[in-house]
Order: sequence, then structure tokens, then C-alpha cells
Amino acid sequence: MVSERQRKVYELYELFNDYNRITILLNLYNEEITVDDLVLKTNLNYAIVLNNIEYLCSSKVLKKKEIDEKSLYEISDKTLNKLIGKMLKYVEK
Repeated sequence: MVSERQRKVYELYELFNDYNRITILLNLYNEEITVDDLVLKTNLNYAIVLNNIEYLCSSKVLKKKEIDEKSLYEISDKTLNKLIGKMLKYVEK
């Protein structure tokens, strides 16, 4: 039987189990960015970025903010943002 805790750890693993999603999340660390800016910063295809943004929004990992007809995306959970920061520090050792 799978516990709730195990399920949540698995969901977190699934979130980071895609190179494109990791690339997007790393670029959203402590920033609000439009899809167009993410495409420029990541060199990923527009459709790939948009598809992953939709996935991350539906997973409630990202939130969307509308400002002056622009859609800005940011990491919605401060704990996840901190986790990404810790992961960056860990790999920079």
C-alpha cells in the first residue's frame, strides 16, 4: 500500500523527470517570465515551452499573472522555489 507521503514524493519526482521542465523551472527560479522570454532564454521550441507551462500550471506548480496583455509565469510554491535554489547550490559544489 502506498502512503500519501510516498505518492507526493513520486509526484515531485515526476515533476523533475523531464529535461525541458527542469530547464523551465530553473529559469523561473525567483523570476516572473513570459513564454516568449522563456523560449529565448532556454532555446527550446515555442510549442515545447508552452506544453510544459500548461503541464506545470495544471499541476499547480506555476501560476499565471496577466499584466498589460502579457502573461507572466512564476513558481507558485515558495517551498518548491527554495528546493530549486538548494538543488542549484548542491550542483554548483
